[in-house]
Parts: sequence; structure tokens; C-alpha cells
Amino acid sequence: MAPLLPGERKSAALSAAFAPLYHWEQEKREAMLSEITAARSKRKSQEKMIDSKRNRLAKIKNRDELHREIEAIAQDELDLPDIPAPPQLLADDVTPERLAKIMAEQREALGIASAEGGFFEILAGRYSNGSPNLDLFLKAHCAEPYRVDRMGRDSIALSSPRLTLTLTPQPEILEALTTKTGFRGRGVIGRILYLLPDTMLGHRDVESQPIPDQITKSYTDGLRRLLDLRGAALKLNLSAGAYARWVEFAKAVETELGPDGAFVSMSDWAGKLPGAAARLAGLFHAVTAELPSELSVSFETMDKALTLATLLANHATEALGRMGADPTRRAAVKVLDWIKRTQPQTFAARDCFRALHGSFSSLCVIEGETATC
Repeated sequence: MAPLLPGERKSAALSAAFAPLYHWEQEKREAMLSEITAARSKRKSQEKMIDSKRNRLAKIKNRDELHREIEAIAQDELDLPDIPAPPQLLADDVTPERLAKIMAEQREALGIASAEGGFFEILAGRYSNGSPNLDLFLKAHCAEPYRVDRMGRDSIALSSPRLTLTLTPQPEILEALTTKTGFRGRGVIGRILYLLPDTMLGHRDVESQPIPDQITKSYTDGLRRLLDLRGAALKLNLSAGAYARWVEFAKAVETELGPDGAFVSMSDWAGKLPGAAARLAGLFHAVTAELPSELSVSFETMDKALTLATLLANHATEALGRMGADPTRRAAVKVLDWIKRTQPQTFAARDCFRALHGSFSSLCVIEGETATC
């Protein structure tokens, strides 16, 4: 989750980043169109035949014949062909109920990619009268089995659900997460990796050059190679050096979770950091190694992942501090951002007020027991 202000062109960036996935989906859908159409037609025809048989049941007087017909109808329904689901890698505005159904059709793995924070509103109960529905999100973080049985709906059982989020909402969404029922207490907030990028507004190059074609091609080809390995069930392992480096990191994190440690106030997030770091190492390996032959994560790859994990810990500390912050803290953050951006040697309060006039309605200077606004 990387909160960004409006106007940062985050939608365009996400579209470019995920374009190879959408193109791959479209190609697979087109290739499967005939198969899906034929299966759907065959199923409809067989369903009509089953309906016809069921309508004749009332006319059968012989008990044995009736029993045989009922059994035959049951077998016909068991023999109905499944309609293959076209591949879907990503979703956006989807309810938890629909999300579970899609994941069941998609080998239990799916991504949520959005430039907004609507998915959190859905989890918080947008479509369920304000009642949070968090179970699938929580369990899909660590591939914990998930089952839903509802009156009037088909049961759904997921043995190893995996859900990936890529969200770039406005900063206000980040700040309001702790106000949503269950998000902190049940572990939603602790499962998210946060990145707080500096804004580029005001100093972007309006005549910037497009990404070179060779880089775009290399990126696209790399993703497609990974997509072609879907279903291969490859298992990565850590080299001895990578494992030793990870253990060193995990022990350091564990120490900071203690009563006097740096993570004592954010143990819900930091307690999952070693696991997140190992996953990052796996992702780094997947995009740099020659799969499916190279399955061992090296020390160098692990070291890079832990460097990123350390950076993410710093960002998470700030992100969690901003959640539920009072107006005074939010004002202080804006002033601090201005100081970092402009790097003045000295400045008067009025200088800062003028620079941030769009953020504050008045300036109050306190001298002793007197406040002048």
C-alpha cells in the first residue's frame, strides 16, 4: 500500500505495470472462447433434458420405475459438463463473497490492484450493512484454509488461498484505517506492507521521455515467462547462506519486539516482518533466476530482500503513526514534509504558513501565556 495524492498519475503507472497481465488474460480468454461456448451450449441442452425428465416424474405411478428415474436424473446432473473459467489474475471492486468464488475458479490465487482504497471499504462492510467481512482477507495472507457455507448458496472451500494487494489510495484512506471495525484488532493493518513515497507534484519533468521499448519488452517477457509457469507447483528453498542471513534478521526483529524494543507498539506488524522478508526474497528470486531449473534462493538475493524489509519497517513505523492521528500531528507532518522538501537553514513561522497556506486557515504564535493568531 503506497498512499499517493491525487494528480500523481498513479492510475497510469498501475496500468503500465499490470498491462502484461491484462494482455495475457485477454489472449487466454480469446483462445478459450470456442471451448467455453461449446461447453455452455452442451450444458444448457443437457439441463433442458433433465428438466423434461423431472417434469414427467409426476406421471409415473410405479414406485420402482420412479426410483430408477430419480436416480437417472441425479446421475445426469452429476455428468453435467463444467464450463471452464477463463484465467483472471486481477480484480478491483469485488465483494468478499464474489472474491471467494473467483479464487476457487483461479487456482485459489488472485490479485487486487487499484489506484483507490475502495477494497478496504468493501472489507469494512460497504455491501453488508456495515458489518466487516475480513475472514478471507486474513486467511489468504498466509494460505490458511477457508470455507464458507451460506444458506441458499453453494459452499466454497479453499485449501490454500493466496491474495495479493497493490493499492495506491489517497493518504486519507491510510489515516482512517484504524477507525474501521476490526482492522487493528483482527490483524488487517498488520498484514500490509506500507510505502510512503515523496510526492513528485511540483517538480516533474513535463517533457519526460517514454520508457524505452527494450525495457518494456524485457519486463513484459519476464512476466509472461512466470505466467507460463502457473500450475507448475515449483518450490523454492533457501541456500545455507540465505537461511543464515534470514535467521540473523529474524532474531534481530524478535529482540525489538520486546518490552524495550523499537517494535513494541507495532508488534502486530513487525511480528510478521520476517515472514514478509522471506516472501520478498522468493519474489526477487522468481524475477531474476532461470526458472524452473534454479530453485535455490542465494545469499545475495536474501540480502537485497532484507534491505528492502528494513526500509519497509521504517515506512510502517511512520504509516502506523499517521493512522488515527489527531489534527495536531497531521499538521506537524505537513510542516516536517515542507522542511524536508525545501531544506531551509532557518525560517520564521510565517514563512512556513505562507508556503502551506492551502493546508492551514490561520497562524498562531505562542509567547509565554499569550497566543496571537
